Amino acid sequence: MASWFKNLLFGTERTMILEEKMLIVALAIGCFISIVGGIANIILNYTPIVFLIPWVLALGLVFLLYFVRYKKKYSQMVFPFAIIAFLGIGLVWINNGGYNGSNTLVLFMIFVLTLCILPTNRLNIIFIFFVFLLVSLHLYQYYYPDRITNFPNETTRFADTLITVIYGSAFVYLIISFLVRNYRKERQIANVRGNQLEELYGEVKHLNDAKDKYFSIIAHDLKNPVANLFQISNLLDDEFDSLDETERKEMIGMIKESSEGLLELLNNLLFWSRSQQGQIVFTPEIIDVNDILYVNLILFKLSAANKDIKFDLIKNKNCECYCDKHLIDLVIRNLISNAIKFSNNGGTISISSETSKEDKFNLIKIMDCGVGISKENINKLFQLDSQIKTRGTNNEKGTGLGLILCKEFIELHGGKIWVESEVGKGSTFYFTIPKN
Repeated sequence: MASWFKNLLFGTERTMILEEKMLIVALAIGCFISIVGGIANIILNYTPIVFLIPWVLALGLVFLLYFVRYKKKYSQMVFPFAIIAFLGIGLVWINNGGYNGSNTLVLFMIFVLTLCILPTNRLNIIFIFFVFLLVSLHLYQYYYPDRITNFPNETTRFADTLITVIYGSAFVYLIISFLVRNYRKERQIANVRGNQLEELYGEVKHLNDAKDKYFSIIAHDLKNPVANLFQISNLLDDEFDSLDETERKEMIGMIKESSEGLLELLNNLLFWSRSQQGQIVFTPEIIDVNDILYVNLILFKLSAANKDIKFDLIKNKNCECYCDKHLIDLVIRNLISNAIKFSNNGGTISISSETSKEDKFNLIKIMDCGVGISKENINKLFQLDSQIKTRGTNNEKGTGLGLILCKEFIELHGGKIWVESEVGKGSTFYFTIPKN
């Protein structure tokens, strides 16, 4: 069927259900067959009543087709279509040989078509009506055979039967082929949607499993520093007078260390929770990344000094980026914190910003000379369900949630983050953010 003919029948602006399409096709074919039947009646020189029936039927079908196709009245027109079709065939029955001709075949075809397009709640009604009409017509002809207009001769009956079989077969072929094509199309669409739903279900299940696993990790990581705080503070409270100054300072330092770890964990957890709920407000602006790097180096100056670590900042003169200042600040803060945590005492952390005229992104690089990461663990660094539990060089602890946040926020900017590392020699984290 040509595309223009499809558009003529079904239009292009709205979606139709299969039954509605079938009714339109049936009405169009019915109109065509009625017109052909009317022309055949002229050729076969039937009585005026028999001559008029197909033309009146065609006019009624055109009327229904207009309301279904253009007025969108499918649900209101489908039952009148069935009644008109049955009554029309009933009139043809009486005036065209009754069961001596091909009327029973036509009546049965109309019944099958009606079953295909009617709503389920009306099938019983149309079945009862069909059986009643079929029995009534047979009884009528049986008791009043003289009221049935018979064929004038055998040739006319043969021609009528032949024509009915030809256009009836064509009608059945068109309807069945239409049904098969639409069924295959709908099945294909259903298979695609089923595969998509299956993939989506797998992704959602994977994410839920990963979150469940990570929540258990978070609960465990929250428990340890809180338990340490409780034990140390309880010991200080019970044994404060018996402890010397050195022991008190040592315990206070332990409280400070646990508090800092707990605060870092809670901050990252808060950001991650907000990002998962879509509550992170992304407000990019033009900023110089060097300013964020410099502020963070001041922030971590004391932490680095505790391990005798030096910072080496290699600034690019023009490293303006179009990014969210707060999100990039969190990324840089997490990466520098990790670099300090896993650097050896007396080491150096090199931080640089690079840009090029050809590339649309600026590259930020943070390199340490610490313990390094194995190739196996590199692939797990940015995965929620594969967290790595590695302590720092001074037994510092981390959850890995910071790197998850870094990946999410860098990708939110359209950039990338990756790491190069060698065990025993250190790690270098890279990330890109858009230029001005």
